[in-house]
Amino acid sequence: MEGKQFYLNITTLNEEGKKESKTIYVSEEVYRAYKQPYWAEKQQERRASRCKIDGHRCMGDCSQCDRLRDGAPLSLEQLTEDGIEVPASYETPEEAMIRKEEYEQLYSAMNTLSDQDQKILWMSTDGKSDHAIAAMLGMAQTTVSYRRRAALKNLKKLLS
Repeated sequence: MEGKQFYLNITTLNEEGKKESKTIYVSEEVYRAYKQPYWAEKQQERRASRCKIDGHRCMGDCSQCDRLRDGAPLSLEQLTEDGIEVPASYETPEEAMIRKEEYEQLYSAMNTLSDQDQKILWMSTDGKSDHAIAAMLGMAQTTVSYRRRAALKNLKKLLS
């Protein structure tokens, strides 16, 4: 039985400036020397993402953790004492449900618009100017302005 083969994938640019990937077979010693800094960096990132509890690194699932990164339990009182502003009011379940229904109505109304009008509205909500949208879609700025206003008017009619 042969020993394990080690290789490195090296990406270079050819004469035309295109990327080329080459596989180079190397000894285990060369492979480990090449990969060691990468492995060390990844290990350091994993360790840094873990909190400390009683001086030891936590090995639990951070997404399920009820503690801060330093291992202290989460509490609103502690956040307030630490000077972190906690909003006084939160959305109630009823308010969340109403907001969800409003979004569903909006998306349903948006789907009645043409694809081009939808693109114009989405780009507009992303903060793009009519001039920028026109350049991206290959149309006149006045056309974009007109279509945006007409689409908004149509949405308003559908949602009222």
